[in-house]
Amino acid sequence: MFDPDSVRRESVLDRGNRLIANYNQIFSRNKVHIIQPDLSESFWKGPDRGWVKVNVDLSVSITDNRATIEGLIRDDRGGWVLGFYRVVCHCSILLAELWALHQGLCRAWDKDFWRVEVDQDSNEATCIVNRASVALVGSALVQAIWTLMQLEWLVRVLYVPREMNEAVDRLAAMGLCQSKEWRDFLVSPGPVAAVVSEEQQRWLKS
Repeated sequence: MFDPDSVRRESVLDRGNRLIANYNQIFSRNKVHIIQPDLSESFWKGPDRGWVKVNVDLSVSITDNRATIEGLIRDDRGGWVLGFYRVVCHCSILLAELWALHQGLCRAWDKDFWRVEVDQDSNEATCIVNRASVALVGSALVQAIWTLMQLEWLVRVLYVPREMNEAVDRLAAMGLCQSKEWRDFLVSPGPVAAVVSEEQQRWLKS
């Protein structure tokens, strides 16, 4: 801004305003909204009207170290849209958290949702995808997540404590007991249905 050649061409104020306008244009194009959730009450909270909520988690078997990732999509009334699990075999917990986020975004995109809020209980993974951490910055998986987040939709990725992620945590326990490599749940499975209903009713009354 203070380069002599630049100052001769335009005033510092004009150049500053132009740089700010350029930044705002780029930020708006990326459509990534970084906000902090309300943690004053630690229970599951639904998304804003017109949005869907995606909760993701992982589980690791203590017998064979097999990792599975799980996700649960609910509408703005807390109703069940889709649940899923995928086996990702052996990888670090952080990479599994990122795989869960990637798959949650893919499923939401496939369902043609365009306002999506993702909750996960890994603060490190949340910081990475929101570009608040340089960890794994060269990872192909992280790049794939960033590419997804920059598509023509609105995406929020938030960190929440485990008690606000209980239903998908219950789904994660189911994933370890499954023999298939992947499965989608179009309706809430029995062990999860009660938790989903309880979370929905508590949120609607709050």
